Amino acid sequence: MIMNHTQTVEELERITENYITFFIVFDILFFVMVFISVLLLIRFFKSKKSLKDSNEYLVYTIRGQEEERARIARELHDTIAQDLRYCKNLLEKDETAVNISEAVQILEKSLSQVRLIS
Repeated sequence: MIMNHTQTVEELERITENYITFFIVFDILFFVMVFISVLLLIRFFKSKKSLKDSNEYLVYTIRGQEEERARIARELHDTIAQDLRYCKNLLEKDETAVNISEAVQILEKSLSQVRLIS
């Protein structure tokens, strides 16, 4: 009977050791998976923030380009286009010979403005 109890106790101890080993291994694997998941989440949020920052940079760059184009268009319209219209009106008048020197000066001014803008 003692032998039977001893075997039962030994068997119970073995089963208990197996369960303890199983749960230790399970806990280690679980914490490793949680750790890896946290690292992946951190990496994901960093890349998402980086992408957001790069998108904001692109938006600011595009906005700056659009503002520069609008400024150039205003410059062309407000200065050069008006000067050319004025030259055209001068040359269409009856006393064209008198207005040629003024038209040449305006055209030279417009040419230097185009160079400055470009």
